Amino acid sequence: MNFVYSTTADALYIELQPVRRVARTVEVSPSCLVDLDAAGQPLGIELLAPSVSYPSIAQVVTRWAFSGEQISQLLTYPYQSLTSRHFSVSSAGRGRVEVAGSEPELKVS
Repeated sequence: MNFVYSTTADALYIELQPVRRVARTVEVSPSCLVDLDAAGQPLGIELLAPSVSYPSIAQVVTRWAFSGEQISQLLTYPYQSLTSRHFSVSSAGRGRVEVAGSEPELKVS
């Protein structure tokens, strides 16, 4: 699972599966979109303004089947730390990442 945050768009894309063809996109909320493959399995989740839209992740994990590890990662990611100007991400056991707004994108695996 990869978390790709765009500071310019203030959007977070969570890559759940290796890149495959997106068959359709489901709107969970106006700021949370889920890309699905042809079988209806989630490929990725997009959060617009993730620091405020992250509660939608709870709806995503109850709507589709995820492994326990995926659920844990999705629910414990520090979404509130992401802003378009400056953010500092600290995750237990995973270190710390700091990025200033001058960087257009950050990818955390």
